[in-house]
Amino acid sequence: SDAPSRRTRAAPRPRARAMFRRFSKSASRKGKTAYKFKFTFELANLTGIPAHVDHAALTFVRGAKSQTSAVVPVEECAAVWHDARASRLEFCVTLYKDSSGAFQTKQYALKAQGVTGAVDGATAANQQQRRKTFAKGVFDLASFASLDGVGVDAD
Repeated sequence: SDAPSRRTRAAPRPRARAMFRRFSKSASRKGKTAYKFKFTFELANLTGIPAHVDHAALTFVRGAKSQTSAVVPVEECAAVWHDARASRLEFCVTLYKDSSGAFQTKQYALKAQGVTGAVDGATAANQQQRRKTFAKGVFDLASFASLDGVGVDAD
């Protein structure tokens, strides 16, 4: 045929995009110092839960990373975590400090979720459970970090 051939450009593969994203992240961290922090959240109670929710859990999420509390029953629109081990969420976070001394922001979402399904003493990570978010907030963990060795309380 006499028609000129048209070459179409293939869409970039997801793997190639991920590679450039990593390069972009490392470039944005140039000249910054990395610090690892261990965050511990102690849960006490959650009030103002919608009347249709029978069991609740809290989940901290950043991208694919998440930490989920134990599932607790809701009574009179409130959930209470009585067990000290089940009420604790712990995770490690790397924060980057620039030359001005400020930490780069690191945002996590805290989701309050109603849980249905197999809730008898299991954690919300169980595959037989369904979770539906009824409240969500976003926190910058950099504002709770300190290098002086003193814990920062979030009241």
